[in-house]
Amino acid sequence: MLKKLSFNYISGQESSSNGMDFVSFIKVWPKMVGQLLAENSTPLKIKNDTLMIVTRHSIFSHELKSLSHQIILNIAKHYPSYQAKIKRLSFVNDEAFFMKKEIKAKKSEAKKSSLHPYSPLYKKLKKEALELTQDIEDKAMREHWISIYLQVMAP
Repeated sequence: MLKKLSFNYISGQESSSNGMDFVSFIKVWPKMVGQLLAENSTPLKIKNDTLMIVTRHSIFSHELKSLSHQIILNIAKHYPSYQAKIKRLSFVNDEAFFMKKEIKAKKSEAKKSSLHPYSPLYKKLKKEALELTQDIEDKAMREHWISIYLQVMAP
């Protein structure tokens, strides 16, 4: 069932007449529910008059349910086109959804922060590291400290 929900979320089906509107809705989700709840919940789609939300754990579903009236008012305030479309909130608990999301974010971050050995920045940092570690006689220890320096100083 979650794969079907995820597909609808990605494709924008049944979410609104304008899929980009739903994407912007997801981006402002933290402002509507707060940072902690937003980190542990994601709107999936709108079906009939219900906003379907995936949560990391049932405790977050419970908390969102207790705030549902205020959340629906916030949605109507920021997205008047959704006022008639969203009357209720529904929840699906799925820890795996968030684990996949975190893994994907970590991979993306690793790609951004890795330096290529032929990049000018890498060469500059390597030169600085060599100068800083020139007094270390043990080759393995020196390479270790150079590696640490490059990791710490990389953007």
